Amino acid sequence: LEGGVWLMSRKSPNAVILLEQALSVWPEDMSLNLLYAEALLEHGMPERGVELMRAYLQKHPDSLDARLELALLLGGEVVSADSMQIYRGMDIGTAKEPKESRRVPLLMVDVADVRSDYSAQVFQREARACVDGLLQNGRVPVLCGGTGLYLDAVIDEMDFPRGTKGGDSRRKYEELARRQGAAALWEMLRSRDARSAELIHPNNVRRVERALELLDEGTSYAKEHEGLKRHAPHYVASIFATVRRREELYRRIDARVDAMMAAGLV
Repeated sequence: LEGGVWLMSRKSPNAVILLEQALSVWPEDMSLNLLYAEALLEHGMPERGVELMRAYLQKHPDSLDARLELALLLGGEVVSADSMQIYRGMDIGTAKEPKESRRVPLLMVDVADVRSDYSAQVFQREARACVDGLLQNGRVPVLCGGTGLYLDAVIDEMDFPRGTKGGDSRRKYEELARRQGAAALWEMLRSRDARSAELIHPNNVRRVERALELLDEGTSYAKEHEGLKRHAPHYVASIFATVRRREELYRRIDARVDAMMAAGLV
């Protein structure tokens, strides 16, 4: 590793050969993989570096360094598709990457106040502006994050229901929910639009309110819902997903929660 760093610092083509030999012995070493990818980029072989990082990510899907290296090799920037990392100040609970350790620009993080009325529809508009700006400048947008709806909202054609928070209709149904309860509000929806009611759990009061509001406007939540499920592409995109064994997933969740508590979450 030290020899590879020394040769890299002098832009020697022998760095690629040395690191290739080292990886044949230690193929899972993260530092060697990253250094080899950078050597390939340095010596005009970015495609090989991209394939290397993609293969590494298939085996190590949670490697942030590998994702950042892939974005770097692609000449791109990362657009976060995490519905919680958009909020300023929620650093520990959302496991944000510290600014000082980001190797490529990270967009759509810290863009909203926690008290603001943010939504997937707002995210769609702002994230697409980021993607379009990158494409216009010849950069590659790399979207990553854990909120499927937010990712779909950017890369697919997706129309959102039109309800406006704070309108007279919304306030009417919010008051009914407070006075009569969630079950009564859902029954009201079922009596007016059974098809939409089937799509919404009775305890999802906000969505029931939205469905009733849409009925007042002359449309149906069920009809609007079809627009959310079309999955017609807005951008041409390659999608990579990983699957973990449930036992390992639970173990990692437990470890992350413990780390967050130790960092002062509460």
